[in-house]
Amino acid sequence: MEHKSFLNPWVIYLSWIILFVLFTFIGIPSLSKGYNDVGEKPLILFSYALNVFIYGMFVISIFIPFAYRGWFRKYWLLTILVVVTCIYLII
Repeated sequence: MEHKSFLNPWVIYLSWIILFVLFTFIGIPSLSKGYNDVGEKPLILFSYALNVFIYGMFVISIFIPFAYRGWFRKYWLLTILVVVTCIYLII
């Protein structure tokens, strides 16, 4: 009998994307408040957040085949695609 867990790779990927979007729309404006630079500080924070997002997706995609073998066997193409895309963006 297969055990259905709430924490599966879809939830992990989606949670990481939601955290990034929330930080982009809520965190960056609140952290850049009070600076005289009109667009420099938010742009710098966004570029740092984008780097963290890409590295996070890469780490999650490397972790998934070891933690969720059954899911990886079924959706291996998605994981490989995310890894290759992240490597391309990192380089």
